[in-house]
Amino acid sequence: MKRFAMRMISIIMAATVAASASAISAFASDYAENIKHGHNNTEVGYDGSAYVTELDLSKANIKPMLTIEQKTVYMSNINETQTVNVSIKDSQRKYNSVGIHFLYDTRLEVVYNEDGQCITYNGRLGFECSDLGDGELFGTNDGSSYGKDGDAVYQITFRLPENAKPGDLFPIGIEYRTHLMTEDCFTNALGNDESKLMQAWLFTKGITNGYIKVVEDVTTTTAATTNTDANTAKPGDINGDGRINPVDASKILMTFAELASGTVEITPEMIAMYDIDGDGKITSVDASMVLAYCANLAEDETLTLEDFIAAMKR
Repeated sequence: MKRFAMRMISIIMAATVAASASAISAFASDYAENIKHGHNNTEVGYDGSAYVTELDLSKANIKPMLTIEQKTVYMSNINETQTVNVSIKDSQRKYNSVGIHFLYDTRLEVVYNEDGQCITYNGRLGFECSDLGDGELFGTNDGSSYGKDGDAVYQITFRLPENAKPGDLFPIGIEYRTHLMTEDCFTNALGNDESKLMQAWLFTKGITNGYIKVVEDVTTTTAATTNTDANTAKPGDINGDGRINPVDASKILMTFAELASGTVEITPEMIAMYDIDGDGKITSVDASMVLAYCANLAEDETLTLEDFIAAMKR
């Protein structure tokens, strides 16, 4: 019965917010308009000034951090849908009632999931969401279970405009809202002092906004040689200029980030060039080893990368 009652409260809450969307828009802040319409391809940081509190936040034992992904998309992928992750960390799973307004650049189009929802919730039961229109979404948990803590608690999928180009940045953010009978929340079931401090911390200090940014495709060029066999490629010399230096380490890190985001797929040729420590993967460790080699090379110009790696593994 309690779960049913809480679920009904969340549904009524979502319906009330949806019904009052036009009224809310009338009171939209400059911050909201900056995200939705006045973006000018710039990142928009979270504005915590809308949440007014007299609580001493230094007494907060639970300091939740909510982060919207800052996503980079290559031009060759702009026709694909882009899913932005929203993560909650350091909450100790002490929350179970949530109400959040998400704002997004109106050049983006929200893509609904297979359940017909504008926001995907990766926790347990009791989540409702509403598309309020004009670049605004609302999501709420009904308090039937304790919250999830970790990556991708929420996901929102967008479609970029067909005319997107390198340099375009589409901000996605959160604004704390209170209106009539509703207010955004991040509380436990008791509503005690711990709950109030946790909520105040999140809405004043604990939110990092995100974006989708379009960039040029990365092309890799190699120096011309008389032998084009990929097996003759020199490991570590990523840009093919005949030297191994910090520029190559930077390119390894860039490729590592691309692999992690799924924008590129690993190939045997990449392993041959980028996998410095020989573990069959491309990671930040490989970039670190190149940097360490460069530092030692300054003292011994005859040192080869192969000899350096062998010495490191002894």
